Amino acid sequence: MIDSKVSKALRGIAIIIVIMSHYAGWMPSDDPASVRAVISEWGPYGVDIFFAISGYGLMRSAMKRGVDKRFILSRFLNSYLPYVITVGVLKLIQGGFLGIDRRGIVNYLIGYDYWYMMIQFAFYAIFICAWLIDRTRKHMVALMIMTVMSLLMMWMLYTRSFTDFWILSDLAFVMGVGTALAGGRIGKKSIWAASLISIAGMSGLHLLQNRISAVRTYNASYGMMPVGDGFLDMKLPVAIGFNIFFTGAVICVAVLLSKLLNDVTRKGDIVCLLLGILGEASLFIYLIHTAVYWQVRVRMPEHGIVPVSLVAAIIAVAVSLVLNYLWTHLTSYMLKRS
Repeated sequence: MIDSKVSKALRGIAIIIVIMSHYAGWMPSDDPASVRAVISEWGPYGVDIFFAISGYGLMRSAMKRGVDKRFILSRFLNSYLPYVITVGVLKLIQGGFLGIDRRGIVNYLIGYDYWYMMIQFAFYAIFICAWLIDRTRKHMVALMIMTVMSLLMMWMLYTRSFTDFWILSDLAFVMGVGTALAGGRIGKKSIWAASLISIAGMSGLHLLQNRISAVRTYNASYGMMPVGDGFLDMKLPVAIGFNIFFTGAVICVAVLLSKLLNDVTRKGDIVCLLLGILGEASLFIYLIHTAVYWQVRVRMPEHGIVPVSLVAAIIAVAVSLVLNYLWTHLTSYMLKRS
């Protein structure tokens, strides 16, 4: 339903969004309406794409081959082990293991400091458990279990006062799983209708987000106690809703592009290929881009943030492409031996 080329290209777009949001967030600016401030808030949308494509790919793989030792080993080799080794090396270089306590070791092993990794690992565990519990052919029970578990995880993170970005994208994974289960049963008319609904939902919630921000700003400027706390407290649910509609729109675009792939122009094919190369190395890019940025910034103190960000991004991508090439061949060899 979603072609592998399109899937990889979307991962490439997602990692570009994440890098831009992180680097923009480190640029000095006091204007909340500045371009920097706007770009710095794009991160969750990149994560939406990652989770949706991850959920889709996981379910498609499970439907073809089932969830067995090889399936679990593949997830371990392609996600967890690269994280442990890459972050472990970075910590050794930066002296992060010096004086580390038991809690620090646990946080490192579960991906806490790289919050996306921690949530991703949790989704993998939820998926495997749900699949093993569900013995039906249509796997709807597994989808229901994953949905309930994802909602419970979101509630747990919320009640423990985790930052909003830990919560915003958590239903995207389930939406990707649901798309894989739907398979080719969704026609073009249904996809176009879903696209229009997603766009309408995003537009309506965006207006509501602006209204909430305007009320907060008005109250703050006049030193007033927030009026209508119930309305103001809708900020997180509205943001979650917006991300859900955004994920829906991304999935619709991915499905439509996959259906039209044979009609894609040569230029479009090249763009898809280039983005796909970034998508294949997106895990390593995500893991090292922060460390690379700060190293470049220290070594280029006389340059502005924009050139520093460009140099850091180029280095992070180049190193990640090499790491991904080596790791892909190594894991391929290990899976053949298993």
